[in-house]
Amino acid sequence: MLQLGLEKTGLFEDIEKSGHIGGTLFAPSNYAFKKLGPKINAFLFSKYGLKYLRALLEYHIVANTTLYSDAIYRHRSKNSEEVEGDTSVFSHMTGPPYRRFHIDLPTILYGKHLSIDILRWSRFISFVINGFNHVAVLDGVAKDGVLHVVPNVLIPPKTPGATAEILDREWTVEEFVERLSPLVENGRCGEL
Repeated sequence: MLQLGLEKTGLFEDIEKSGHIGGTLFAPSNYAFKKLGPKINAFLFSKYGLKYLRALLEYHIVANTTLYSDAIYRHRSKNSEEVEGDTSVFSHMTGPPYRRFHIDLPTILYGKHLSIDILRWSRFISFVINGFNHVAVLDGVAKDGVLHVVPNVLIPPKTPGATAEILDREWTVEEFVERLSPLVENGRCGEL
């Protein structure tokens, strides 16, 4: 469903044309979309819901920063004079055998960030987004970035800095539209 969403919204084409270098995609599984319920999915993939789908998908994409579970590469866009990225291996994670790293990454959705916590216990890694969403598959190699599979569709918090909420029930289409409306009003969707 992610691929279909990227194609229907034109986001796939926009990403290909953009001047980004590297990136991180938090890819919701098909099951993650299924958790939204049939009514919300029908709405999102209809002509009336495409702008909401685009905003939702933009919240899953970080341009010009490639975040692996053990390294981060920050780049400037191709249009910038500086195109080399900084490489930072998480060697400064505190105290063996337990280590923790936190970073807030800007998504391509205007004004929205993802709060990322990477926790290591010896060889085990826990990658948590917005305080509760654990990454199911880490470090999938992509053409010019990395892909992490998430078991839930990431819903932007209502207010900046707030923690995300767990969808413990099926939302109505009206609730979903109300939550995403401020993000799609006046063309506030992001640019790469």
